[in-house]
Amino acid sequence: MTPNLPVFILIPISPHTLTQKPMILPSKSSISFIAKNKYSNRKIMVSIDRQGNYTLPSGAKIKFSIYKKSNSQRKKGHF
Repeated sequence: MTPNLPVFILIPISPHTLTQKPMILPSKSSISFIAKNKYSNRKIMVSIDRQGNYTLPSGAKIKFSIYKKSNSQRKKGHF
């Protein structure tokens, strides 16, 4: 993958089976899912772009998409 492709990659961390593969999605996509711990009501940890970890209750709905900077927010050499 080259950095200028208009895509983002959703990667499962520590999948329990090899059937869970990374997904390459168009940059205009919006992804939603419900974080559920099917074995208990314990909290779930989500990591987004290595910027931080978030602890969510089981059953929390998560929606994300690519952040688009406006032209006024862009600095020379930064995209």
